[in-house]
Amino acid sequence: MFKSFFPKPGPFFMSAFVWALIAVIFWQAGGGDWVARLVGASDEVPISAARFWSLDYLIFYAYYLICVGLFATFWFIYSPHRWQYWSILGTSLIIFVTWFLVEVGVAVNAWYAPFYDLIQTALSSPHKVTLGQFYHEVGVFLGIALIAVVIGVLNNFFVSHYVFRWRTAMNEHYMAHWQYLRHIEGAAQ
Repeated sequence: MFKSFFPKPGPFFMSAFVWALIAVIFWQAGGGDWVARLVGASDEVPISAARFWSLDYLIFYAYYLICVGLFATFWFIYSPHRWQYWSILGTSLIIFVTWFLVEVGVAVNAWYAPFYDLIQTALSSPHKVTLGQFYHEVGVFLGIALIAVVIGVLNNFFVSHYVFRWRTAMNEHYMAHWQYLRHIEGAAQ
C-alpha cells in the first residue's frame, strides 16, 4: 500500500520521523525564539485574524517550508518516484493545514476572553459598552471563522484529490504486480 505511493517506504518513514524530531527539538529548544529575536519578532500576537500573518507566524511558516523543502529535495534526488510530489509535498501540506486549523481553534479560544469580558462589562455597567465595540468583537470572530471555513473547505478538496491519487497509485502498483499479488489473500480488496 505504501510502496505504491511513497518512495522506499521503510527508509522514507524512518527518515521523516527522524527529520521531524530534529526539526521539532530545534524549534522547541530555543531555535524558534532565536530566529524570532534575530528578525525582531515579539511574542505578542493579535487576538484577531491578523495573528495568522504576524511576524511570529510568518517565521514558523518559513521554517516549516525550509524543513519540508530540504526533506523533499533529498528524497527527490535520492529516490525519484512518480508520485513524489503528492506523497511528500501533499502529505506535508496536509500536516501543515492540520496544525493551522488547530491554531485557528487557539485564536478562537484567545478571542473568548476579551469578548466575554466585554459582555460582562455591558451587563454589569449599562451604557459603558457601545454597540460599535460589540460589533467590533463579533467582526474579529467572523474574520477568524472565515479563515477557518475557507481553509477547511480547501483542505477537504485537497485531501479528496490526495486520496484519489493514492488510490490510482495503488491500482497501478497492483496491476503491474498482479501475477505475484493475486495469490495473496485479500490483495483484491
